[in-house]
Amino acid sequence: MLHTVVYEAKAEGSKNLTPGTAARTAANTANDYVGYLQQNDGSNTREFLNEGSPAAERMYVHVEPNETVYYGVHRMNYNTVHASLRIQLRFTPAGASTINTVMTTQINPATGTNPNNALLAAGPGVIDNYAQASVGPNYNGAVAGGYNPLSYTNSTGSAQEFWLELMAVNTDGSPAAKVRTAYDIWDVTVRSATGEKPGRLYSQSWGFTAGSDVARLANSFSLYPLIPNPNYDGTYFIKRVDYAGMQPWGVLLTANSYGVSKASGTYKDWRKSRSGSFNTAEYKLFVNDPDPAVYPTTIRPAAPTISTSCRSDNKGAIFTLRVDQTGFGTIFIDGNNNKTYEAATDRLLEGLTQKGDNQFDWDGTSDTGASMPSGSINITYSSGVGPVNFPIFDAENNTGGIIIREVRPGNTGNIDYAFWDDANLANFPAPQQNPYGINSAEGAHKWSGNIGDVVTVNTYAVGLIARNQSNNITYNNGSCLVIAPIVLPVELTSFTATAQKQQVALRWATASEKNSAQFVVERSLDGRLFEAVGQVAAQGNSTSARSYTFLDPTSDLGGRIYYRLRQLDLDQTAHLSPVVAVQLATAAGMLYPNPATSEVAVRFATSLPNETAYTVLNAAGQVVQRGTALPGAELRISVANLPANGLYLLRVGNHVYRFSK
Repeated sequence: MLHTVVYEAKAEGSKNLTPGTAARTAANTANDYVGYLQQNDGSNTREFLNEGSPAAERMYVHVEPNETVYYGVHRMNYNTVHASLRIQLRFTPAGASTINTVMTTQINPATGTNPNNALLAAGPGVIDNYAQASVGPNYNGAVAGGYNPLSYTNSTGSAQEFWLELMAVNTDGSPAAKVRTAYDIWDVTVRSATGEKPGRLYSQSWGFTAGSDVARLANSFSLYPLIPNPNYDGTYFIKRVDYAGMQPWGVLLTANSYGVSKASGTYKDWRKSRSGSFNTAEYKLFVNDPDPAVYPTTIRPAAPTISTSCRSDNKGAIFTLRVDQTGFGTIFIDGNNNKTYEAATDRLLEGLTQKGDNQFDWDGTSDTGASMPSGSINITYSSGVGPVNFPIFDAENNTGGIIIREVRPGNTGNIDYAFWDDANLANFPAPQQNPYGINSAEGAHKWSGNIGDVVTVNTYAVGLIARNQSNNITYNNGSCLVIAPIVLPVELTSFTATAQKQQVALRWATASEKNSAQFVVERSLDGRLFEAVGQVAAQGNSTSARSYTFLDPTSDLGGRIYYRLRQLDLDQTAHLSPVVAVQLATAAGMLYPNPATSEVAVRFATSLPNETAYTVLNAAGQVVQRGTALPGAELRISVANLPANGLYLLRVGNHVYRFSK
């Protein structure tokens, strides 16, 4: 389906969502006119547009001092008998709780042939047709083809969030019964002395209808969520969400940070689609790209970097994800290398992240707990800032799908990654779970028929996602996964750790350096928590090879020790090296080399006084080799015949040593 991009349109309202310029073909085909404001449709609209509605269910417009807001509507025949219409423009001053009404206008039904009294009498605030809405308000009496607007100039002395209320009243002004009402043409335009100000009209709860259960929303039907960046107050990510192709008899469109319901569970539970209607309004949804002068663009997060270290059991890996903004991180381990999430073969690690290093622990299994087989896998790692969800209640036949696009910062109009989890809903199409994300119109979040009735379907994304990918990594089942190291501004060519008497010798070399201040040597006993144990001055700037050495006293340590370098630039920007590990002798002694190739050796802490039996076991606990260790301080055994890509245990008397091959 073609999704028309509309970013700079003036005069806000139906001109943007449903410009109505195309020929009136069947409404269930591609069109540009279906999608009408609706009120009084129960859970599908709540109190949207009504007098006394909650703040989250109002239609607002931001107006700066001395700017003027112009507005008007066209009421459509919606098979209910309509009364007169009262339009009110209201606001609550900052820091106050009182509601001030600045404009009240009553418009009676037109006389003559007027089915259900739907048409409004000509006059200020009434738009006759789509062409008038396309031109916009005739604000100065000289705009040819424009509509006759109602207007108000903000004379309060400060910026205000005004809202419009549309109420059914009798001709004497008394309240009339609420009936389901729709407006096919509508406009709210803000003007200053220098021209129109698009990007000011929004609601947190938009009520819309397609007019029937077989009509589909226009191909230009899109809204723009305003997503705050928690790292930089007062700045925002802007998305565009396309709803084109949906066939809702009535629908409530909202956006928020959490999903469907925070009543129980974790954020993973909150964002799942589920049966029923929920209060999901939080973020502002604009008709246009929000005015950047009022809603400034935030700072784009950098792509994340990743490194790995080994778990204490030497299975899977500990991933260290480095991000530059607080947000949300994911690591997708594609076990069968097909770039599609399948719980039986893949693993998705995810969680909230803080600026800097964040660790994710993988035990070598898929999301169903199955051991991931050896072979070539892909690792996709992402950092996202500003979670955003688009829950939709009671939406039928969404064959066009929910498509999310970047606006700012980012590449305007590019399709962004969309995610969903529909596992709680019956009959929803595959994939019912999509935690990996899809960024194509063909793979958009879609469903057909009436399976969307009386359920809330959620699509989620982030304000801006930054992704990196490591392709075709060789993984050995049951062993530690190693992926390509982080690329540093300093070109690190080697980094090793070697056990010596009561110390570890750390050696590294660089091919070039730029603005490098120093190297901080960091040590960890578990591969997760690192602490600085020393530092070495760097060269600053160099285009030739340089070598460095640092000795770490380890007389009181034993077992497997992990090291990394924190390279600091002159401006104190930090970059992390890959992690290296070294095995230190313990009371049981030390096994080397690990990983093994053709032979392993054990240097015993205390010499064996007698001949001692030994066995080698594989990861399944099966004995694959037997022998006898002679008295002495060292044992050497051949492992050349053991299968590669395996994890093994060597048992000598009461001592056990772990190695891989």
